[in-house]
Parts: sequence; structure tokens; C-alpha cells
Amino acid sequence: MKTWIYQTSPKDFLHLFTGWKKILPRWHRDQKGATAVEVALLAPIIFLMIFGIIEAGRSLWLLNTLQRSAEATARFAVVNSSATDAALATQAETFAVGIDSSNLIIVITHDTTGGVNFVTVTVSYDYSAVTNLVGIDPVTLTGLSRVPFNN
Repeated sequence: MKTWIYQTSPKDFLHLFTGWKKILPRWHRDQKGATAVEVALLAPIIFLMIFGIIEAGRSLWLLNTLQRSAEATARFAVVNSSATDAALATQAETFAVGIDSSNLIIVITHDTTGGVNFVTVTVSYDYSAVTNLVGIDPVTLTGLSRVPFNN
């Protein structure tokens, strides 16, 4: 029985890494426009991510502003117990800094639970994306605050 001894050298494995150049010589040499193709493929994804982050930040800012407006108006109602609902609505518009007041929906309700009077201030806004790339319908964002008060 014969035993075959095969000795290898680094040059024997070199063909594994350079063999594809012989198979596809034209594609290997022609690299013109490769960067343009890569940018064309990735740019829409990157821009969609950037505008998505911007819209998410804007919606969170609006939600935070609506919540702050509702809380500040409810505190105003507690301090000024003689204020009318119209005055409270005006205060809610004032506290909603940076939001178009013509699109605000302000609801003020008074109720009594267990002998305690409460005022509930709800401030809503129909949010629609500035860069509506994916066709999302307007979403209603709401800030709500319910506090006890004495008449």
C-alpha cells in the first residue's frame, strides 16, 4: 500500500483567493460607478431613518407640550377657583407654546367623586407628519390632567 504525501505551500492556496478574477475578469477590473450604485441603494433608507427620527422627536415634543398645557391649566383652575371654563380654555391655549391654537381641542369637565370636586383638563391636537413619506393618517395626541379643587 502506497502512502501519498502531498506537501503544500502558500502559493497553492493563492488560487482560492484570486481564481474568481479569472472567471469574471471584466467585472473585477471595471469598478467605475460602484460608489454611485451603493449610494443610490442606501440613501433612501438613510433619509427615511433621519426623517423618521425627526418626526418621532416632533411628535414627542407635541405630546409633552400638550401634557404640560393640561397640567398648568389644571393648576390654574385650582389657584383661581372662580375662573370660568372659557378662561381656562384661554389659559390652555396660552400654555400650549408653539402649537397652532386653531387646531387645539380643549375640553374642561367638572365632576364630584366621593364628595371631592375635580376638574379635568383635556388638550388634544391632530398630529400630521410634516414629511409624510409613508402615508400615515393624522394621529390625535392628548394631554390630560385631573386635579381636586374647592369651590
